[in-house]
Amino acid sequence: MAKARPAAQGPISIMRSTILKVIVFALASFLLTASVFAQQVVSWTTPSSGKWETSSEWSGGHGPDSASYVFITNAVSKVITIDSTTTSSFTNSLVINSLVLNAPHGSTNTLSLTNGGLAVPLRVLAGLSIGSDGALSVNNSALLVNGAMTMNEGDPIAIITNGSLTAGSLALGSAILNGGIGTLAIQAGAVVTVTSNITAVSPGAPSSINIAGGSLIATNGLTQLGASGHAQLLISGGSHILRQVWLGSPNPSPFSSGSLILSGGTLTVQGTGLGAGAGLALSAGGYIQDGGDMEGSGTSFTIAYYPHNSTAYLSNGIANWGAVYLGYSPGYTGTYVQAGGLMTVANNMVIGDNCAQGNGSVYGSVMLLGGTLCVTNATHTAWLDVRNGQFLLGSNATLIVDNLIVTNSCGQFINSGGTLIMTNNPPILSPDMDADGDGQSNGNEALAGTDPLDPTSYFHILSTTLTNSTGLSQGNPKDIRIDWTSVGQHSYVVQTNSNLTSSAFYDLSPVLTNTNPATIPGTNTYIHIGGATNATRYYRLRLGP
Repeated sequence: MAKARPAAQGPISIMRSTILKVIVFALASFLLTASVFAQQVVSWTTPSSGKWETSSEWSGGHGPDSASYVFITNAVSKVITIDSTTTSSFTNSLVINSLVLNAPHGSTNTLSLTNGGLAVPLRVLAGLSIGSDGALSVNNSALLVNGAMTMNEGDPIAIITNGSLTAGSLALGSAILNGGIGTLAIQAGAVVTVTSNITAVSPGAPSSINIAGGSLIATNGLTQLGASGHAQLLISGGSHILRQVWLGSPNPSPFSSGSLILSGGTLTVQGTGLGAGAGLALSAGGYIQDGGDMEGSGTSFTIAYYPHNSTAYLSNGIANWGAVYLGYSPGYTGTYVQAGGLMTVANNMVIGDNCAQGNGSVYGSVMLLGGTLCVTNATHTAWLDVRNGQFLLGSNATLIVDNLIVTNSCGQFINSGGTLIMTNNPPILSPDMDADGDGQSNGNEALAGTDPLDPTSYFHILSTTLTNSTGLSQGNPKDIRIDWTSVGQHSYVVQTNSNLTSSAFYDLSPVLTNTNPATIPGTNTYIHIGGATNATRYYRLRLGP
């Protein structure tokens, strides 16, 4: 049986559809109007300073409540104050829906929470926006922002002293052209808690988090400085805990940088593991520590994590890491310079990665010029692997390492007179490679007893000079003196030949032994009697016997 076809839509059905749309639109308009009515816009209207609880200063003749969108944005510089008189009028908290704080050019609007105590906070249910010429001061008071706190227009500033600020997220500055530069200052006695992410950017001068004391706590999200534009975290005091910190941009932009400068206090980075980028990750910008304590023993420090050349400096203070990675992005270099202080790495420190050429190479560089670097743990299982790049141990520095690995042809370890202490095993070196770049393979240096990590320690002839076996006073020396580097408890034989190409070298001297204790370097000498009477004479040394 043929199925009945639906009737074509005629003028009546079209009219019904139109009426339905009108009803839906009217209902939406009613709901929107009801919402706006329920959540009132309340603005500070007078051009002078005043108290938050003064109803006549606000539009509508009444102060803000939990349904209020609050705006403090009018002209003429002023301070709106919340103090103990204000908070005493409320049982649990001052509650508003949202707050916008800024001022026209030439004016500054400041919201000051002063001596209101911590028991009755100003609670912002949605978000707090501080814009151009807006300022926030919290002193011996409490501010609780359930949503986002943003400071991304103009040059807003927030100062927290001996009080508390809690925000769902914190965003400083804007990376757009002529965007904002936000500044957050945390001073003695302050506790600032951010329950998710912290971001800071700026197109020009950096947005800043300046910490002289108190605590910054952000244990649930990422703190990212300079993902676009510029930003910095300056710490000179206090005790702070961050879950994860990334400095710089994930993109190879020359206009982005993030910096962390630690000169005092303690910063703990919890991290998400020991892998690259899990704790503190540095890209464009820099890390400078000239004091204080950096505690990251449960996570990693990665230099050049994003595609930028990056450098970290330690000149004073203490740094603890679970793992350190120098270089991570192919084609870029991670550099670590230590002139003082103490850094301890409990698991692994990796310099570079592969030996690829050009843009495919992950390169690392360590200049240990002073202080002490410890790559060690209680079970002596920590390891330092120079895979692609260079590790320079300077004369004023100390390296303590459980296990040292230099097995790649593109990795070099150079000891320029520093103190090297290996707690577990001798260095793991490829016998065919030249770890210190002195021209002698690691295998040959092992046979000669020289230090394969010291470019000044290698087996070679120091000099050949004319002499006389009976003294230099004779006028016509006929003998040749050969001096060479030697190592205690090693034996040597001088060989000679008159022609490099036509005949083999033969032993000239008896076996000559350096009688110093093993590994102690020295020099040996042999005099070839009558050696100067020959027209041509070549000398070389071999290990004895």
